Amino acid sequence: MKLAKKLSEWEQIKLIDEKQKSAILAYESRQGKNRLPFILSALAVFCIGLGILSLIASNWQEIPDSLKLSADILLLGLTAVGAYRFYNRGKWYFEALVIGYATLILASIGLIGQVFQLQPVGLRAYLLWSVLVLPMALFSKKAVLPLVWIPVFVISGLDTLFDFAWFDKAIDFLESGLPYAGILTGLILLAFLSAGHLSESRLPVWKKSWKFWLVVSTALVTVVMDFGGMYYYGFGSSRTFPLLYEGIAAAIVILLLLLLFVRNVQTRTPPTMAAILATMIFYAFVSRFVSGHLNHDILGFALTMSILAEIIYFGFKQGCPKIVNAAGALAALRIFGVYLQVFGSLLTTGLGLISSGLVLLLTVGIWNKLKLKTEKCHE
Repeated sequence: MKLAKKLSEWEQIKLIDEKQKSAILAYESRQGKNRLPFILSALAVFCIGLGILSLIASNWQEIPDSLKLSADILLLGLTAVGAYRFYNRGKWYFEALVIGYATLILASIGLIGQVFQLQPVGLRAYLLWSVLVLPMALFSKKAVLPLVWIPVFVISGLDTLFDFAWFDKAIDFLESGLPYAGILTGLILLAFLSAGHLSESRLPVWKKSWKFWLVVSTALVTVVMDFGGMYYYGFGSSRTFPLLYEGIAAAIVILLLLLLFVRNVQTRTPPTMAAILATMIFYAFVSRFVSGHLNHDILGFALTMSILAEIIYFGFKQGCPKIVNAAGALAALRIFGVYLQVFGSLLTTGLGLISSGLVLLLTVGIWNKLKLKTEKCHE
């Protein structure tokens, strides 16, 4: 219904004619019907699988371990063969089998641990799962499995690395020269992967997945730096390293950032992420010389507003009103929030809220002008 209404609006302003409208509606109608067999097939497989699991669970203790492992290997083999056969026949069937294969791998790790009485160590079972699933996941045509695989691999990998003393010392070394150096380095490496050579013709789904988690991670780090700056630096200030070490640590992070600028130029991608990371690094340096909750609140507010301004500029240059609208709404909310942070008494809070409302109204006025300019620039 929404599509038909939108097409009618386009027809009225002469963007499309009646014939094009009918063709689009017919195509979308066929696309919707093609998904019904997949939905019913997925539901059937789920019911059958759940029934088999229920039967197995009711007789689990009586089933020999050798039979459990043999059945597990057989299921993995059948799923892999099915995925191979459906690779060129349909995205949805193939993707369902790939997800089923990944689920069976995780179940197999748990089964082997139970049969051989293996004790889990941290998140290494999930790291093993991500390694075993990767060869099959690289062929995914949908983003479902890559979106799950990336955080599982990163979190379980970091959990394993922190078990080694050298890695813990390396993070301490970096953060001695620059607060947040550990997570900033991680963001830079994630940005490298997002701006890499995963071209649209090779691994487009993975490239989109890396970009999605880069955006999510950047948002989370921004929130942590904005609202948790005082607490973070209070924790990190107990570290004592020579001044030379601090300079080297900071130089490593800045060098990685410069390499990201070069990569952005080589791949012809907008340097917005590099600019955001540069803003975060500048904030981290300044936070070393700031004390007191109020000053950290103001500094955090400046960080968030700077990043949102960079995103708005990016959306304006790309002619993407959705990005501009989302960043503008977040900026308005942050302006409202800063008054709740800074002002304490009812009088000052009331004055702050009134000022905030006036600022928001002013923002709306500026916003409408920017929107008109954006539309004119891309006509």
